[in-house]
Amino acid sequence: MDCIAPAVKKGNAELLEWLNEEIESLYEEKFFTKAYEETLKPAFGETIKADAVVVESKVE
Repeated sequence: MDCIAPAVKKGNAELLEWLNEEIESLYEEKFFTKAYEETLKPAFGETIKADAVVVESKVE
């Protein structure tokens, strides 16, 4: 399985803070689940559920 994850160069606190805020905003909007439903679900059909490939909760 492949994962896509943003990365920030060590020490770039300003970019890290901005990125974390953006990700939190996307979680609140359920952006990742919506994107799955629109793009991947048609290809996977009912064999794979969104919660198997989408993390839609804030990770601490």
